[in-house]
Amino acid sequence: MAHGSIDRSRRVGGLIQRELSELIVSELGDPRVGGVTITDVRVGKDLRQAVIYVSRLDEAASKDGAAKSDGNHEYVDVLNSAAGVLRRHLGRRLSTRVTPSLEFRYDETLAHGFKMSKLIEDSRSADGPEPGAEDEQ
Repeated sequence: MAHGSIDRSRRVGGLIQRELSELIVSELGDPRVGGVTITDVRVGKDLRQAVIYVSRLDEAASKDGAAKSDGNHEYVDVLNSAAGVLRRHLGRRLSTRVTPSLEFRYDETLAHGFKMSKLIEDSRSADGPEPGAEDEQ
C-alpha cells in the first residue's frame, strides 16, 4: 500500500509541475518570475502539501547567482505571495479531490553544479594542458 501512495504522489507532483509551469507564465505575468524553472515538486502522501523547488538558469550560471549566500531570491518570495492564486488556478486544472497548499523554495542544485564545473575547469587550467593535447592540434 505504501508504494501506491508514493507512486500517486509522484504522478501528482509531475502534473503539478507541468501545470504550474504554464500558470506562472499565463496568470502571473510578473517580470520578476521570468525565466523561473520548476526543478522538482514533492507532494506529501496525503496530497495536502506540495513543496515546489525553483531556480533560474541565468542566475545559477552567473557569478553573482551562484555566490548568493544570503538566500535572498526575490522570485521565490513573489511565488510564495502568489501561492493562493496559483493554487486556485491549479485546483481548476487538477482532477484530484484535494488541491495541495503550495510552498516555493529555492533549489540550489543548478548553482551548485555550475560552481563544481567552474572548480573543475579552474583546476584543469592550473594543471596546464592535458597530456597528448598537442597531438590533437
